[in-house]
Amino acid sequence: MFVRSIVCPHRLVPLQTLIASSFYLPPDPPSNDALSAFLQWCASKGFTQHKLVVAEFAETGRGMRAAGDILIAIPATLLLTSTTPDVLSACQPYTSAASLSEHAALAVFLAVERAKGAASAYKPYVDVLPEAFGSVPAVGVGRMGEGWGAWVPEGVRDATQRIRKKVRDDYALVMGLCLRCVEDHTRGDPPIQCTSCPTTPAAPYIPFAAFQWAWFAVNTRCVSLTSLPATPQKRSTPSASPAKPLTTHLWPPHLRACKIALAPMLDFLNHGKDAKVEAGYSTNSSSSSSSSPDSEGYKIRTLVAYPANTEVFISYGAHSNEFLLAEYGFAIPGNECNFLTVDEGVWEVGFEGETGEGRERARAVVEGVGLGREHTLHPHGEPSPRLLALLRIRLLLVTTPNPLPPSAIDACWMELAPDLERRVRRAVWGICGRGLDDARRSLAGLDGQGEEVGAGDLGDLSEELRELVRLVWTDAVGIFERTMEWVREEDRAAGVH
Repeated sequence: MFVRSIVCPHRLVPLQTLIASSFYLPPDPPSNDALSAFLQWCASKGFTQHKLVVAEFAETGRGMRAAGDILIAIPATLLLTSTTPDVLSACQPYTSAASLSEHAALAVFLAVERAKGAASAYKPYVDVLPEAFGSVPAVGVGRMGEGWGAWVPEGVRDATQRIRKKVRDDYALVMGLCLRCVEDHTRGDPPIQCTSCPTTPAAPYIPFAAFQWAWFAVNTRCVSLTSLPATPQKRSTPSASPAKPLTTHLWPPHLRACKIALAPMLDFLNHGKDAKVEAGYSTNSSSSSSSSPDSEGYKIRTLVAYPANTEVFISYGAHSNEFLLAEYGFAIPGNECNFLTVDEGVWEVGFEGETGEGRERARAVVEGVGLGREHTLHPHGEPSPRLLALLRIRLLLVTTPNPLPPSAIDACWMELAPDLERRVRRAVWGICGRGLDDARRSLAGLDGQGEEVGAGDLGDLSEELRELVRLVWTDAVGIFERTMEWVREEDRAAGVH
């Protein structure tokens, strides 16, 4: 199953044309010369196109077109993992090499190979990678002021902060820097280490911008190494196949201990919400051709027939637009799997009689029972059970003088008395009202109409990222409004006017 996949270069097209496709705002695609060189390089590694061919599509740009029955096999010689000899060689000069994650090791490899230019044996592959990842918020917001978090939805902000921290932590480990010096490097300052840095300077020096580019190349392109089922698995939902028990003892040595890999050529498969595929490594080999459908390798197998000359999609999984934007730098108009995270918004409304001290006590209680996070709103209107359970616990803590017994907390997964449920719905209304205010303020700012827009906030936000954030906020308005309609419907059903 794909845990991360390539956001292949696409062109900006009108929203009405994007029915089953994703909404991308990427850099220009590689030139035909670069693509030809890349295909020749893949062939030298044992790959031969057989069922899928690279093609251009009006709606999605460059992708993979069906040339018959759908099956593609990437030979082991083309897969790159943290234990591939060339990757180990690239990481060897760094004292932290033994402790690097698979993701960080692959990022070091890409950064080193890109810096070699024409001298790199992997130049054909590097040349078809995106030149930048400006549509990924963790990269794009680097040009904004400290107040950038106020202009994106909560879920995007929190995921972006987590990802930015991960990139910096990995860079610090690779270069032997303390986190304070890493911040200097992110601004392009000279490579100087202070007395607090844990190791001597690493060589060769990798600029932060180069490492960040490589880190996101891995993050948006790598596949998870699972075993492909021997026979197609029937499922009713459009998704990639679930992880299967790994028969790794039969795999090539450089794959056995790894969980992720870069798989050149699979990069051109785009995301589609209706894609039905299975993916994984297969040791079945009854053909002398290394990329034959019957050969050993990493394979994509579709569960439905595609007419010839139509684009073939894979699914990145059932994710919200907040997740897709933060991780991959794209969003899907009309995303059927969309939802909004309100982990902070749920605490921005209070109940009558709830004190500040009481609210902190409520935080401790809900965190103690595993309800501290993942509170969401959905397009169908009804809030998530976790959000409603949290609000009920808070309300009971206000209305009950004694500590709540475990049975009372468990009961909060069900509706309370009618008068208490009405107060819970009022809190949901308040969460949505505040969220609508934030969304409309941010949308006005994105359009250059907000009074609070500062030159250090939105002024340097790239147009591609601005459009994506606008899309996510516009969807958020619809979710808030539909949730408020749910409150009205529930109130009418309960006889509340």
